[in-house]
Amino acid sequence: MHNLLSKLHEQLLQFNKSRKIYFIDNVKFHLDTVEGLGSFLEIEAINMQDQKPDFLRNQCLEYLLLFELKD
Repeated sequence: MHNLLSKLHEQLLQFNKSRKIYFIDNVKFHLDTVEGLGSFLEIEAINMQDQKPDFLRNQCLEYLLLFELKD
């Protein structure tokens, strides 16, 4: 993919990132460290049993509150 995109577009920026992924039931946590920018957390609730979007969003919000993070 990198080779194809490099042929089509000029590279403007490159950064180094490391990622660790963890699960609690259907909730996925991406812990990223980006060189020069810091650490980031992404919380993703995966719909596994036809849950409604509000239910999945509330799962993510519960972890935001638990970890004392801002949206």
